[in-house]
Amino acid sequence: MYSYTSLDSMIDLENFEIPVCALTGRTNYEDYPWGALHLNLAQPIRVAKCKETGMLYLCPRPSKKNRETMLKGILPDALREYGERTYNYAAVDKLRTFDFEERVLIFNTFFPKNNKIILDVGTSSGSFMEIAIRHGWQAKGLEPFPDDVKVCQNKGLDVTLGLAESLPYADNTFDVVHTSHVFEHLEDPLLAAREAYRVLKPGGLLFIEVPNQLDNFGFHRDMFFRNVQQRKRDIASIHHLWFFGKKTLHQLYQRAGFTNIRVVNKHHKTFSGWRLPFSLLSKALSNLFYGTYIIRGFGYKPKG
Repeated sequence: MYSYTSLDSMIDLENFEIPVCALTGRTNYEDYPWGALHLNLAQPIRVAKCKETGMLYLCPRPSKKNRETMLKGILPDALREYGERTYNYAAVDKLRTFDFEERVLIFNTFFPKNNKIILDVGTSSGSFMEIAIRHGWQAKGLEPFPDDVKVCQNKGLDVTLGLAESLPYADNTFDVVHTSHVFEHLEDPLLAAREAYRVLKPGGLLFIEVPNQLDNFGFHRDMFFRNVQQRKRDIASIHHLWFFGKKTLHQLYQRAGFTNIRVVNKHHKTFSGWRLPFSLLSKALSNLFYGTYIIRGFGYKPKG
């Protein structure tokens, strides 16, 4: 077994790396064992918690070379403990169409004008772009997977191959930058948020939806009762590099220069019958403490 405090000198740097905190750029962290237990991680991969910000993240994590191999649909030999399959993001994207309809209607209340333009970062299969266009938006997309870019382009969508940390667009171009379950995967979330800030028009909105996987109310309840559930060990155990909570997502917006920041809970459907009181209680407690499993951020580029 590796000693967590000595990992800097012991890990295989060909296959694993120790990242800095996305918010501070420093390596001032402590072990977060409940996170590693829940994700069912194999050594040397662990979950770290930044002592300055509370940011949770994989540390050590797969090396950049291995992450790029995973993006190509291939699991590197060093990660064989996580199964044989990689993740099908396009299939998951198609399951979120109801959510996409809902949030485009929200954007329409903020930006009722004509000739409004939106950038979808992490376009995947293009489902969100199709809905945005249907609701009157000009839409562009950015996607890191070449196969998904081809799928979108074959649909006639304006999608470019690229990364969120280096947006190939001019300053002050978009009314909205939309991201759905993207920031938890990024190499540098703060750089990506600053890039979104750059390409937004003054008064423009950056929308971020991410899982609040290790800092939600239910997870803290399970930690208190020492009843954290362990998931099956597979590629989903390690495909998130960052584990945002409500406070750390708010900090991300602040450090990127955004104002009028709101981080809100996305609640699941309320149960009925005998489970209704427990469902309502869980919802109320989630609103008071830590938040739900999925959270949404809204932040605006100042007009002046």
